[in-house]
Amino acid sequence: MTTGSITLHNGAVPLMWQARPGGDGLRPFVGTVLASLPHNERHPWVVWAMASDDNDLWDCFGGDYHTEYEAAQKAFADRRVLN
Repeated sequence: MTTGSITLHNGAVPLMWQARPGGDGLRPFVGTVLASLPHNERHPWVVWAMASDDNDLWDCFGGDYHTEYEAAQKAFADRRVLN
């Protein structure tokens, strides 16, 4: 898991994430994020794939939305980023 802070382009709140260099047809940085959606009462937790050009501002896609934090943590663990 990466430490520090990142910004998600969609405004969601990143709680934990993992990232690695991209390349080979991918954007320069790729990863996975577990985020909080404070304004989404139905599914307040989401796990997305993410990509960035600068390792600071990240675009998110391919989400798994969850009602329970524990289920979101499991989904995050299942989406390991390979180095």
